Amino acid sequence: MLKRLVISVTCCTLFGSAAWAQSAGEKQCVLLAAQNLPRIPGISIVSSRTGPVAEKLLPLHRRPKDADTMLVEIDAKAAGVDTTVRFLCVATHDGRAAVERVP
Repeated sequence: MLKRLVISVTCCTLFGSAAWAQSAGEKQCVLLAAQNLPRIPGISIVSSRTGPVAEKLLPLHRRPKDADTMLVEIDAKAAGVDTTVRFLCVATHDGRAAVERVP
């Protein structure tokens, strides 16, 4: 019985978390973008997401060959106002990342 329970919990954990899995680069980009939000007292992050970015938005000469580029969007609320702040992020496979705010 215990063996069946362990297998069941393991399967649910693996398959349940697969839908929410983010790469290390995506996590790093979201954290770095959150650190670069405007310094407003009481600002709170509601949600965040990453997605593909059009290549024309980031010149190729600024991006290392082993890097992933992505758009990071952070939904935030401050002083009763909802806003979405967008960043371009370049994350390299060796753990470095840089963000730049997109107007």
